[in-house]
Amino acid sequence: MCHSLTGLKLKHWRSEFCVVTRTPTDFPYIDKVHAQLGVAIGGNGHGAKSSDEIGRLAVDMMAGRWSSDIPRDVFTLKLDKQKHSIDMSKSKL
Repeated sequence: MCHSLTGLKLKHWRSEFCVVTRTPTDFPYIDKVHAQLGVAIGGNGHGAKSSDEIGRLAVDMMAGRWSSDIPRDVFTLKLDKQKHSIDMSKSKL
């Protein structure tokens, strides 16, 4: 990095590992949790190369469209109801 930035003198730098999130289905979750709140998570180690398409599908989904040949229900968010809950009743969205 320092070689590409001529004249740059770093006092400190560090690198971090990428975070890999996994889902039980091995597909990302691209789903609405509320009419105005969606999720696009769980790249399963493929998030970096798939991020453009995951983002495009998420935008389409929030706009009420689905333009993939893969059925939308493949990407449905699956929560363990005993461990997680989302209470949107108090949301100001």
